[in-house]
Amino acid sequence: MQCSIDVPYPGFLRNLRMYYGATKSNLKVPRLPESFAIKNSVTPYSAICYRLVDENGDTFSYPQENMADVSAMMRHAMIVATQGKLDGAYVSGHTKAHPFYLPVPSIGTEHADGDIRRIIVAEPAGLGLLSSNLAAITSLPLKDDRGKLVCYAVREPDEDGVFSRYLGTSKTFRTVTPMILDRTGGERRIGKRIEALITKAGFPKPIRITFNKTWWAGKLPVPVSRAQVYVDVEFPVKVSGPLAAGVAAGYGIGLFARE
Repeated sequence: MQCSIDVPYPGFLRNLRMYYGATKSNLKVPRLPESFAIKNSVTPYSAICYRLVDENGDTFSYPQENMADVSAMMRHAMIVATQGKLDGAYVSGHTKAHPFYLPVPSIGTEHADGDIRRIIVAEPAGLGLLSSNLAAITSLPLKDDRGKLVCYAVREPDEDGVFSRYLGTSKTFRTVTPMILDRTGGERRIGKRIEALITKAGFPKPIRITFNKTWWAGKLPVPVSRAQVYVDVEFPVKVSGPLAAGVAAGYGIGLFARE
C-alpha cells in the first residue's frame, strides 16, 4: 500500500549542523510529502509461477503421490537453462539461501483432484537471481531420469485461483501435503519442532499450532519412518506464501495453503 508522510527537505542531513549551529528549531525546516511502499505482510520468498503443458500446449496433469519427481525434474531443467548465467550450486539448492521447486496440488475448486498442474519456484526475497533471467527460464522441458520428455513447464505471469491459495496473504495456513519431521516425541515436543521448522523457513513464530499425525501414500524422498503430520498454524501478523517447511520441503512436501 502507499502512504504519505512529511519528511525534511532533500539535503536536511547535510544542513542539520547548520540549523543547530544557528539555534533554529527543526520545526522551521521546510518539509515535503514523500511516498513509500510499505509491506502489508511478512514475505520471505518471491515466486515464479509455472503451469504444466504437454507437447501440444494442453494442460498436463501429474499424480500428486509422485510430486517429488516433478520437483526434481524442474530443478534439473532450471540448472540446464541457467548454465553459464547463474551459480549452479545456488540453482541446485546447495547453498545456504537457494530456490525451492514446489509442485502445487490443484485445490480450491469444486472439482479439484489434488493432482499437479502447476509449479511454484520460490526464491529467497531480495535475491531475484532467477527472476533476472526470465528469458532463459520461460519454457522448460521436464525430463525423467532416462532423459525422456514428460511435459513442459511454462511460466505463467498471472496468478489463478489455485496459485492464489498458496501465494495469498493470510494469518492462517494449513498443510496440503504432510509436514515431515526429522525428530519425533510427545505432543509438546512435536509442536516445538513444527514451530522451529516454520521460523527456520523465515516466517514469524506462530501464535497457534494444531496438528494431527497422519500417513501419506505419496512417494517421499525421505524415510517413511519419520513423523508425518498435518498442521494448522496462525501467525500474529499476515504472511504471504509460499510456505513449505519440514524435511523434503523443497519437493513440495509440507506445503501450506492459506485459509
